[in-house]
Amino acid sequence: MPTGTTTASKSKSKKPVQRKPASKKPADGKKVGSAKQSCPLATMTLQVSPEDGGDVPKGFKMHLAGPSARWASMSGGEAVIGKLQPGKYTVDKLSSGWAVKDVSPATLVKDAYTIDMPASSKKTVKVKVTLPAVTSVKPEGGKTEKWYINLKTEKGKSQGRTVEITAELSDKIANVPVYFFLEPGAKNESKLHKDYEAKLLADHAPSDKNGIATVKLRLSMFGGDTFKVFATTDKKGKKGKKPSQELVVWRKLWFQRTQVEGCNSPKPGKAISAWEKVFVDFEESEVLNVKKADCPDPDRTFYPKSMLYPNNHSADEVGVIGAHNKRFFFDLLKKEAAKPMKAHIIVCDEQWDPFDKTSFVHKNITAKGDVTVSMSSDAKVKIIKPALSGNLVFAGRWVHRDKNNVKTTGPITDADISIKPGRASMSDVVVTLPAKAPVPTVSYPVTVSLRLNYAHSYLGESVKEHSLIVYSKSNEAGYNNTIAHEVGHSVGQTPYAPRGKRVPKGMPEHPHAYDDLYGGMGTHCNTTAGEAKGKLISHNAGYSKLYRKNITKIYWKGICVMFAYGVDTCSGEF
Repeated sequence: MPTGTTTASKSKSKKPVQRKPASKKPADGKKVGSAKQSCPLATMTLQVSPEDGGDVPKGFKMHLAGPSARWASMSGGEAVIGKLQPGKYTVDKLSSGWAVKDVSPATLVKDAYTIDMPASSKKTVKVKVTLPAVTSVKPEGGKTEKWYINLKTEKGKSQGRTVEITAELSDKIANVPVYFFLEPGAKNESKLHKDYEAKLLADHAPSDKNGIATVKLRLSMFGGDTFKVFATTDKKGKKGKKPSQELVVWRKLWFQRTQVEGCNSPKPGKAISAWEKVFVDFEESEVLNVKKADCPDPDRTFYPKSMLYPNNHSADEVGVIGAHNKRFFFDLLKKEAAKPMKAHIIVCDEQWDPFDKTSFVHKNITAKGDVTVSMSSDAKVKIIKPALSGNLVFAGRWVHRDKNNVKTTGPITDADISIKPGRASMSDVVVTLPAKAPVPTVSYPVTVSLRLNYAHSYLGESVKEHSLIVYSKSNEAGYNNTIAHEVGHSVGQTPYAPRGKRVPKGMPEHPHAYDDLYGGMGTHCNTTAGEAKGKLISHNAGYSKLYRKNITKIYWKGICVMFAYGVDTCSGEF
């Protein structure tokens, strides 16, 4: 190496090699000290026997849960399961429908039989199995059961569209699959929208620790439809089926009957029967009698009969309810949480509404004294005093010219109009000239020009849950028909698409429904004898004015209680 130069020498240090010690093998050749060494494995011999002493069915399988979980085929009644890791095992699954009744030797922990398998152990485990049968299905009972689908579901009561169906097994064993089958009645409505059809919300369910399996049934919405639910542990539903009680789709309505003093209306038995025939229980909850003194304007609610009927001299009073006072009666409905579907039947002797004004009538008065003036030839015009609302006189004036043709004039007011008992027509009134008017003569008469407000009468009407109903002792059939009819309006018995949202989505349109372009007010049913559609007939022009529509023809002679008019062909039924 030359003098004066230095060279740095670099070298890498080497780590000593770690050698694995040679494994020692015992005389039997098995390794010792390895981290991956297996624990000595266990062997279980499973022996299965049905509780009833019969043979194990072909294809029967049993599942062993634990460190070495697996299925075992038990067709011969015995299976040897080897190479089990030590630990605790349970028989947790069997072929469909079967359940574990007893395991020995084993420890029962939380409804499960636990088998302890130590390392290297060999055990024979006897498993007794059972095929539980469905013994009952609830709701149960020998008779059919009305089920009120329009009421809220409440446990223990036959109500609510969703019904809890429970099947009870012969043994209190958990996790047994139970299968449910729905059987509709042969006469059920078949053309329903899917939202209104009946359906099992699940077709099977496992039993709980008490041997009870539960599913829910959603009933159809068609009144009178019937259903049974069958339950069995047989998946194919061929064996061991038990039926529930037959459930019939019904609805429930309550009604309060409110009546004016002296009306004395009876319980509407025929209306109740009419609703029963369309699967609605129509139940009276209470009767409320309203006294004259309790009315806010008693002189416009109670009138003498001589005011309301022609050729009548009676001073006896009857109750009149209509647009002028019905809101007071509406407020008398007693609402109850326990009776959510409640109709309000308001019964009166007459149902009249303020309707319109007469045409001007001109009358020459030629002598001193009262003069009868006929305001209309239309029998539908009904003039009473006081008017149902406001003044009776809409416009009135007297005019006189003396021998010098000097004109004097003045108003005619309600004070100058009276109605005498026994009048021949409901449009007849008596005019008495005011004191300021001159004495009329034949040569110089006083001319009265008069236009009055008048009312119109009805058999009934409905406004939401409220129905106004006329009662006459001589026409109890009409009273019952009107109740059924007006409540029918309240709940939409005649759905009709042209009236917009009257027909819910998916609901078939009423085949005989029609609207007020063919008579009546609202939608009605034109069914005639033999379930035929009604015929249109011509009518007088009065209908157009009465219903304020351009009506040229109306349906006539309907038999359904939902027909527009109270005709003698009415059957009193839907």
